[in-house]
Amino acid sequence: MQLAVDPLVEFAVGFLTTLAMATAFIGVLWTVGRALELDLFGSRAVLPGYLGFASVIYATVAGALAYVAGRPLVPAVACKNEAQAQLLAELTRLKENAESIALIRGDADELGSILQNYRRVVAAWIRQIQRNGAIATVQSANGALTPACARGA
Repeated sequence: MQLAVDPLVEFAVGFLTTLAMATAFIGVLWTVGRALELDLFGSRAVLPGYLGFASVIYATVAGALAYVAGRPLVPAVACKNEAQAQLLAELTRLKENAESIALIRGDADELGSILQNYRRVVAAWIRQIQRNGAIATVQSANGALTPACARGA
């Protein structure tokens, strides 16, 4: 029972802690940022606490990009795990039946099957690496933009 509940409690505590920190951070930005005055088409607009709004918009856009980049990673990992499991099952079957395979001279057929499964594993690994690369690109861009956004504010 404890193993089923612990992750849920840990998630809830982490979520509430993050929410409290974000609220405090936005409150500080709201106070520090004061108001932004804009002249739009001959009329004056005042946006109070613009840094708070800007941080929420930035976090939303960065989060959405991370979600879009990271979402295909889950099926890529599942596909890689499935291909590895199939290869291991094939190798186990080969080991258990090695004597029979040798007697009927089926080694060429078995080699072809093993190589095909191995190619599937390699292709799945490459897809997973590409997905990880997309996530790393989004994270690096976010890290690179953060100082630029801070200077612009």
